[in-house]
Amino acid sequence: MNLSSKDAQILQIIVQYCDDIISAIERFGATQEDFMRDRHYQHTCSMALQTIGEVAKSFSNEFITTHTEVPWRLIKGMRNFFAHTYHSSIDMTAVWDMAHDDIPPLRVYCADLLKENNCEIIRIKPIPKK
Repeated sequence: MNLSSKDAQILQIIVQYCDDIISAIERFGATQEDFMRDRHYQHTCSMALQTIGEVAKSFSNEFITTHTEVPWRLIKGMRNFFAHTYHSSIDMTAVWDMAHDDIPPLRVYCADLLKENNCEIIRIKPIPKK
């Protein structure tokens, strides 16, 4: 199946936010303890996860029904989870698990789809450490 330009753009955005999460892990620390100690780290990952959920809502129905390897409905639900839950009640262990375990394979899946459809993956350079 060829990707529509809109679906390709959404995949591109998801890859970028996955990269932001992966970059945050590299920048702030690779352990759950580092994550739990740093509210900036938590906010960075939470906002990127929320944005991934938000943009996933824009996929075409054809894309969602064709690419069932990924739980798109759950990903779309992340946006509501973050937008309607006060920060103090968000389970940061769940955020860590998503950022650490779910985001790298999601990034690979989306990047592979883009490559299969001859779409260039746009890379945004991360902000260097001070």
